[in-house]
Amino acid sequence: PASGLGPQELATGECGLFLWSKTDPTKFIFYSQALSGTALFKPTDETLGLEQVAAGGTIFGQFNTEQGYNAEDGSRVQLAFEPGDLLEGGQRIGDGLITMTDAEGWRTKLPVLGIRACMPEA
Repeated sequence: PASGLGPQELATGECGLFLWSKTDPTKFIFYSQALSGTALFKPTDETLGLEQVAAGGTIFGQFNTEQGYNAEDGSRVQLAFEPGDLLEGGQRIGDGLITMTDAEGWRTKLPVLGIRACMPEA
């Protein structure tokens, strides 16, 4: 990625959710490893650690299409997306939205795109 989070690695058999800003596709802003209950989110210059507190929508591989997180800075992050085309070892996300609500109640909406990808078993 040109900006945002650094590269993330998956071990054999692990799956991850990788999201980029739709307005700046060079900015990698969200990563979650399947079944971890955590995520990394970098909407600005600061990386936030997120703890998953809600999941809904439909099953999307090892993820849900709607997810809620609490951030370490007191903000809340909601993620919702529509599954896209299937890929070998994953699936595209062409239309997603992250809504961040800070501790004072201000909301920021970030359109995203990305993939759900799995590292194949050897």
